[in-house]
Amino acid sequence: MNSAEFNVYLHIKIITMKSYLAALFLFVTIPAFALRDHWLDSDYQGTDISYTTGRFTRGDYAHDTFKPSPHPHQLPAAEADEWILQPEKLPADLKTSADWVFDYDDHRTQAMILIDHGHIVYERNVDPEGEFNSWSMSKSITSLLVGKALCQGDIKSLDDTAGKYAPEIKDSVYGKATLRELLTMKSGSPTLGDNKGISGTGTQVGDHWEISRGMIGLTKFINDRSQDPGPKNHLYDNLNIDTLSLVMDHLKGTHTYMQEFLNEAGVEKESHWIKDRDGHINAAYGYGASLKDWGHIAQYSLDILQGRTNDKCMQRYMVAAVQPYTQPKDLDETLIYRFYGYGFGMWTHPFTQNGYAWMGMYGQKVWVNPKHDLILIIFRNRNNTKFGEYIGNFWVQWRATHEPRPEDIASGKYTKGNVNVDFVEAPKDSKTKTK
Repeated sequence: MNSAEFNVYLHIKIITMKSYLAALFLFVTIPAFALRDHWLDSDYQGTDISYTTGRFTRGDYAHDTFKPSPHPHQLPAAEADEWILQPEKLPADLKTSADWVFDYDDHRTQAMILIDHGHIVYERNVDPEGEFNSWSMSKSITSLLVGKALCQGDIKSLDDTAGKYAPEIKDSVYGKATLRELLTMKSGSPTLGDNKGISGTGTQVGDHWEISRGMIGLTKFINDRSQDPGPKNHLYDNLNIDTLSLVMDHLKGTHTYMQEFLNEAGVEKESHWIKDRDGHINAAYGYGASLKDWGHIAQYSLDILQGRTNDKCMQRYMVAAVQPYTQPKDLDETLIYRFYGYGFGMWTHPFTQNGYAWMGMYGQKVWVNPKHDLILIIFRNRNNTKFGEYIGNFWVQWRATHEPRPEDIASGKYTKGNVNVDFVEAPKDSKTKTK
């Protein structure tokens, strides 16, 4: 090959490499821009379900795998009217009313299940073999795992700093924060870039793709993003919760606590959770499970709260977790969940004692009403403000069907055995003790 031929060959190689790098750049960045443009756009008509199905949590990205429980439970089916006292509160029967909500915006809703007193009274799923991704509902599960570590004595106090357990981040804002501050999103994390004044540094546009695609590990992310602590106000920040994953990995391991929890919840299928390049579970989002196993997980959390698991320490933790350490009026006005307060990684209902919710950015929801033993779980591929109003109205109506009339009480149809009216109060000092 003479010099002229070599120069042509080299020029072609450079052009090919530039094209490859350009394609790689688009592959990495376009999804992030798409998320920013559309995740709150109620008019967006995208139909991609890859964000909610198993391709996300068990296909494209590095993930941890969890086994089914060795003692799987059953969520038995029941007729919807078994516990309903005032059916007229719904516009039609339960199935018809739920179907109307499910079909409201044509293909956005992927799965929905209603659980009444531990029994499935409605279930619909467009992908029965699919695995539904939690997005930020993982934060609530992570909170439960912190409770396990606390009650097992591995975490000594929620008022310990994260850096006490994870020394590699001890000089960061997150490492200097207490576990309680991380759980309640009050670590003092700074705000930068596109989210200036809105949410913390772990929630910048594109962060998800850098972590999930193995470009950066959580430890480096936490240390790189840290500045001097700001005000200890509520500031929604993924890295608050991801820090808790590093803490637990210095103890028995986030994976171990999660597997123990799933065993106790009685899940029936394998599930997965996305991890970073260093093998740490991405605690802020990225857990995927089948629809029924989400039912098991939510029901087990309610059983803990109601004292049905005979674990007094976890019950105390759960009661503390669903208290509004941040009231709705004090949340940032840009948050779409401003109706709710915020507890330990969970959204709290302002009008239902000990009521709580787990939320995901694409409209994923777990809503729990302890008073009437009701659970609503829904998975969607797009968030839609109008749909939120309809599903909210349906939830209010379904709860209202369980309110007793005087004749129900007189006849004995309404009893403590039917509807749990006893509540465990949150500790007066809002602190959870292990003993």
